[in-house]
Amino acid sequence: LLLDEDNKNKILGICGGADLCAPEKWYRYAVKEVPYSFQGVGGHPLDVRTLIEEEVATQTKVTPCDISESRHGVD
Repeated sequence: LLLDEDNKNKILGICGGADLCAPEKWYRYAVKEVPYSFQGVGGHPLDVRTLIEEEVATQTKVTPCDISESRHGVD
């Protein structure tokens, strides 16, 4: 209702905005016991952030917008 074209233009005019879109629901997950580093077959280090991003995308079909290490360390 708020995002039909007439209401959208009124809201943008009042607020001086450039665009208006529906809110998104964000989720935050903490995964226990994920090490900070992995080694590949040849012993070279692998990028854990890339591995996690690929796994999340594979399982959820959604690309994560942020991946960060816990400030509390590995549990």
